[in-house]
Amino acid sequence: MVLARYLALVLILVWTAYLVAGREIAPLIGALGVAGLAVSLAAQDTFSNFIAGVVLLADRPFRLGDWIRVGDKLGRVEGITLRTTRIRTPDNELIAIPNAKVAGGEIQNLSAGGPLRIHVPVGVAYRYDPDEVRPVLLRVLRSHPGLLAEPPPEVWVRELADSSVNYELVAWIPEDAIARLPKLTAELTEAAKKALDAAGIEIPFPQRTLWFAEPLKVVQESASQSESTKE
Repeated sequence: MVLARYLALVLILVWTAYLVAGREIAPLIGALGVAGLAVSLAAQDTFSNFIAGVVLLADRPFRLGDWIRVGDKLGRVEGITLRTTRIRTPDNELIAIPNAKVAGGEIQNLSAGGPLRIHVPVGVAYRYDPDEVRPVLLRVLRSHPGLLAEPPPEVWVRELADSSVNYELVAWIPEDAIARLPKLTAELTEAAKKALDAAGIEIPFPQRTLWFAEPLKVVQESASQSESTKE
């Protein structure tokens, strides 16, 4: 559409110039050609977004009302035009993302399969056995009213990290709760912290242990030696 309008405008200008100046319009046509090249380069992004919009409308990776994640943007789809895809975030912000960026990247459709499984990470000190930690975290999941009872929630050991054993709280939420996903994650993180504190289970801070090939020698100087060294 944009390209057709541009070509029509160029033809009108050329014909008008021909009527006014007769046959001596070669310089004017050259100038119009240069201007046309500049405009076409400027409209390249618009044209790519137009093509991407057509692809999205044909492929339909999401529909109006679906919750999607594009890059670091999460929101409900409110509109799909030939230039942008518009989503509304959980913070009620309306974001217009160029179609070329949407079609050219990874699209996560959180609404396509119904209930959504969520993962909340929690780190625990190494000295606590998983059989001691898991019941505490499972009670957090089972007591939260926003989570589905089926499929049942689980607690996984995800990683043996440098300073902690990293667990993952895994649970399912209904589709209508996706809008509250950031709040649910924050509530589960806070509840896990309180439950672990109440059970006397430590959440460690990052730390590093240094090992030396040979024992370190500590040399103790007296006050008089230190003063003589300064002199």
